[in-house]
Amino acid sequence: MRGKSFWEFVLWGMPGTVVVRSMAAAVLLLAAACSKGEGPQGEDTPGGPGKGAQEEQAVPVEKLYIELNGQTYCAFAGGGGVLLEPQGQDEPQGQGATAPAGTQDTIRLQEEGLRRLKVTGHEPADAPSPVIDSIEFHHDIYTYSPNTDSISILGGNYALPDNWYLLPVGEGLLALKGRSITEAGEARFYNYSNRSYDYATIEVDGKPVSIPWLELGRPRRFRIVFTLGQEGENRFELPFYELPNKVDILAGEGQEVPQRKLLKVSPGDTLQLQYMARAPEEFNVFEWCLGTATPRYSPLNAVAVEGDFLRETADPLLTEEGMRYTLSKVHLSREGLLVVDAGWVPEKARSSGGGTFNEVPVCVIGMPAGNPQVEAMARSFTFPAGESRSFLPTPFYCNATVQIVE
Repeated sequence: MRGKSFWEFVLWGMPGTVVVRSMAAAVLLLAAACSKGEGPQGEDTPGGPGKGAQEEQAVPVEKLYIELNGQTYCAFAGGGGVLLEPQGQDEPQGQGATAPAGTQDTIRLQEEGLRRLKVTGHEPADAPSPVIDSIEFHHDIYTYSPNTDSISILGGNYALPDNWYLLPVGEGLLALKGRSITEAGEARFYNYSNRSYDYATIEVDGKPVSIPWLELGRPRRFRIVFTLGQEGENRFELPFYELPNKVDILAGEGQEVPQRKLLKVSPGDTLQLQYMARAPEEFNVFEWCLGTATPRYSPLNAVAVEGDFLRETADPLLTEEGMRYTLSKVHLSREGLLVVDAGWVPEKARSSGGGTFNEVPVCVIGMPAGNPQVEAMARSFTFPAGESRSFLPTPFYCNATVQIVE
């Protein structure tokens, strides 16, 4: 017994040692079964009554399908995504895609139109539908400052920066906040940008020059950021670009836009002038007039432009008689119906210097300020200090020249 206690000697030397070892093995097996969630039915486990620990971890949403004005974007958890084909939500190409730098694979919208936003689906399809915890709206101007270029939707209030504005329609983006992604409805809103931020300052020959970001290939960029109530990666971004509204005058029905916007007519002709516009569907008022539109007009509409032109040409000190004669033979309606009198003759349109006045400026103006429909679309924004401002949609135009040929 030297070196061993009495009880150690008894256990070592007796058949009961086998019993002790068997009991130890049983304890180990029971512990292993509990670690696999194989405990007795109805026992309270960390996952709840009758639930195993594995069921605590819900399957997270990895892709979020978001539709903005009919265009669907698949946003990946953590950032990046792809614009889907209009015909459906096909599996996007390139699972590791990141947010595109250009506009070809990103939603593009015309400026100043109504925005209609909704969540249309998610993947994996069997993932529980999490709640949208928060929504942020960012304007990524290319001198980006997070302190002034983002809006957080908190408690129903917007913190408005000074270079762009949100105007909710109904609940606005709050129609999505606090609701599950399968139950959230459609959010509608306007976003209005301060155009003074659309310019970059570069140095040319040692002097600062302002150039539109658009001319540098960088249109206005916005991001809507969703934060979902789920474990792990929970941020999804929807980027979109705003393009300027534009209208072009066509050379004639079915013809290409002329480079110099020169429209040729003959005496006695009646011509319906045509235009091609890229603008939101709300911008459906286009007015024609004589004269040349410029940004200096306020309000910019057909009445103001044509009024200035006719007053100038009526002054014999500013306009020669030949020009006034030609103008008296050209008639243009607000709907773009152009008529040149058959009695126009070049001899009476001659200038004192021998040239012939056979050209008249015309223009088309989209959504001119002062139109009743424009007044109805005026947007009012209230700033944090309580100041309110009202903005009309920005008019856009195209100028051309009507040339009378024999």
